[in-house]
Amino acid sequence: MTRDEAIASAGRHLAASLQRLAALTPRQVAEQAHRPGGPSVEELERRIRARRTGHPVAA
Repeated sequence: MTRDEAIASAGRHLAASLQRLAALTPRQVAEQAHRPGGPSVEELERRIRARRTGHPVAA
């Protein structure tokens, strides 16, 4: 595989992943992203909603 082919393949995989995430609710994405010791599901959901609406998020 050439470098250009690898980049194109990675782009296709990234686009497909983003499409799958966009089909989920913010709560579903937050539940999948949550890890013990990290931000709460509620905090992750708030950040995801803010990002999707284009509002800045304070970490």
